[in-house]
Amino acid sequence: MCILFNPRCIRHIHCVCIALNPPMKVTVTQANSSSLTVSWQAPSEICGGEFERSYTYAVKYAVSGSMLFNRSSGVGTLSTVLTGLSSGTDYDIVVFAITDTDDIMGQPSEVTNETTRLEAPKGLKDQTTTSNSVTVTWDMVVGTLRYKVFLRRGEMDAGNETTMDTSVTFLQLLPFTSYTLTVMPVDRKERCGDPSMITVTTMKGAPTIPLNLNITGRTTKMLTVFWDPPVALGDRNVTYTLTYMVQNNPATMVSKNVTMTTETITGLAFDTTYLISVVALNPQGRSDPVLIKGKTLGAPGPVQDINVTVENDTV
Repeated sequence: MCILFNPRCIRHIHCVCIALNPPMKVTVTQANSSSLTVSWQAPSEICGGEFERSYTYAVKYAVSGSMLFNRSSGVGTLSTVLTGLSSGTDYDIVVFAITDTDDIMGQPSEVTNETTRLEAPKGLKDQTTTSNSVTVTWDMVVGTLRYKVFLRRGEMDAGNETTMDTSVTFLQLLPFTSYTLTVMPVDRKERCGDPSMITVTTMKGAPTIPLNLNITGRTTKMLTVFWDPPVALGDRNVTYTLTYMVQNNPATMVSKNVTMTTETITGLAFDTTYLISVVALNPQGRSDPVLIKGKTLGAPGPVQDINVTVENDTV
């Protein structure tokens, strides 16, 4: 025990010099791939709270088990950011309080252990692409247990995979369509690391089927049909083949090529059911047909005789 003069003592001229209490509740509030943000609470006061001390802090940190501590001194706040760390690595962290008046270092806090996030996979590339599949590869991330891979088409989920390899293949995709693929490493603590993303576009291919084929108008001699374009055109050059025939009478089949998504079929028989199909085409191929039935209106009734009586007025 030693006796020191301390101008911050309120009630006594001399205070007993004992070891400072350790900082409390040392916590890692944010873990990134190359840094850790550490915060803590000031140590409880000594001398029964009869005087207040102000402190700076020293933060020591090392790769877990190495005992080769680095030191960050002169921290004047209750938090600091440790930078230049390795991704996916366990670190032990200890905090000391230091009085700013007599430079006394107190007792160490309890050891806090934290792991930096895994870094984002590098070398992400489109390895193989067809009109309905894509294979993507990337470089290994040290410390990774497995990878989560997510595929999106615009705002829609298009698939996800979990793999221990550094490649993934997605099948049954739409032709000539852009997808965003995200790869995220997962460490042994089941924490996801930083993501990497790549945009890939499938090759041109035959279009998918036209959508929402519907009869939008009819008379005794015509039917008007409408449809939406395919989800995947497969190419920018898409046309359509419209085919119609009297139901169960293939001899009446007629086909015509159209470029719009609506067509009026004329010269039909009244009160007759027709089978109508639409196929999408591009230079790479054709879609499956979509079918609909439509019936023209019945013939108008006979015109009734109208008797007109004319009365002659005599002037």
